[in-house]
Amino acid sequence: MNEFVQRLLAVSLFCTIGCNQSSSTSQQKATPPAKVEKIAKEADLATITLTPEAETRLGIRTVPMERRKVGRTRLLGGQVVVPPGHSAVVVAPLTGTLAAPEQNEMASAGQQVKKGQPIFAIHPLLNPTDRVRLAESLVSLAGARVESAGQAEKARIQVESAKIVLARAEQLVRDKAGSVKGRDEAAAQLAIAESTLTVAVCRWLMSTGNSPCSRMVPSPVQ
Repeated sequence: MNEFVQRLLAVSLFCTIGCNQSSSTSQQKATPPAKVEKIAKEADLATITLTPEAETRLGIRTVPMERRKVGRTRLLGGQVVVPPGHSAVVVAPLTGTLAAPEQNEMASAGQQVKKGQPIFAIHPLLNPTDRVRLAESLVSLAGARVESAGQAEKARIQVESAKIVLARAEQLVRDKAGSVKGRDEAAAQLAIAESTLTVAVCRWLMSTGNSPCSRMVPSPVQ
């Protein structure tokens, strides 16, 4: 009987020790990372106490207070817009599909481009009637280019001739063998010839798709 009682007491003691260890282990695992103190009055602020592990996870650290210069920053709202006069509306003369130009990638919004750089290539969608009209337009354009080039060459010759006449008139005035009126008339003819050359070369350049008249400088046609 005594042996049975001893065994029963040993089993009870073992169960008590095991339960105490499990309860202490559960208390350690349930330790919260922060502790919030109770507020005594409604006007008081809540006090939160963090554990060292919680401070490490949140990246919170304390440093000594010091006086130093700190740059001032200011956040302002704004919009990115194209400045007035720096945008252009491009309209295709024919219906078609856009594609990347040969040996170049298709331009994207905001990309900087250079003068003369192809932006897109258009593949026109033409029916038989439109094809005939396009061929006629190309023939007319070629004829206009030839005609404008001939007019520009003719105007250049007239300018060279007017320069010779003016030089001769000025020489006669210096030799006291000619009149000032004749020299002035020769100068006026040269001015008219140069103006005609300006317009002729302008038309020739426009027919080739180059610089407009406002940027054209009178020069012999190459």
